[in-house]
Order: sequence, then structure tokens, then C-alpha cells
Amino acid sequence: SSILNITGNNFSVLPLNTTFGYANVSELYASYNKITNISLTQLPTNLKVLDLRNNRLKSLNDEFLHTILNDNTNLKSLYLSENPWFCDCAA
Repeated sequence: SSILNITGNNFSVLPLNTTFGYANVSELYASYNKITNISLTQLPTNLKVLDLRNNRLKSLNDEFLHTILNDNTNLKSLYLSENPWFCDCAA
């Protein structure tokens, strides 16, 4: 397992989970970037910690939420605060 800390950069997207060595990442710290969207194809499969605080996320799609919250038994910590969340009945 590895820790990847890309906090405080100008990343707008995360790498694909097929990127060499990325599958070994168990803790991903990507706060204070410019990430606007997140998908399952951008997350390592054995992720235990995901920190996406202070980015530009406005919403999360249903598939992402279902998988992260219900199907993923490895994930122990998820940080999503300080994003400009869009709140309406559909969200």
C-alpha cells in the first residue's frame, strides 16, 4: 500500500486507476485542488482514505455514491467538505 498526497496543487482531474502504480495507493489526499468531477475509474481499488476537501465538486453521481458508500468495504475515511455543493431535490 502507498500514500499519495497531491494536496495544494492545481489538479482538475485525478489519474485513471489503470495508471502504473496507482492501484497500490491506499490513501489518496487530493484536497485544495480544482477537481470538478470524480468517477470510479479514477479511484484505486484498495482505497482506505479519500480526501477531496476544498475542491470544486458540485455533485456526485448515483453510481459513485452507491459504490463508495455501500459496496466498498475497504474505504474507512471519506472527506468531502468545503466544496460548492449544489443542493436541490434531485441531489
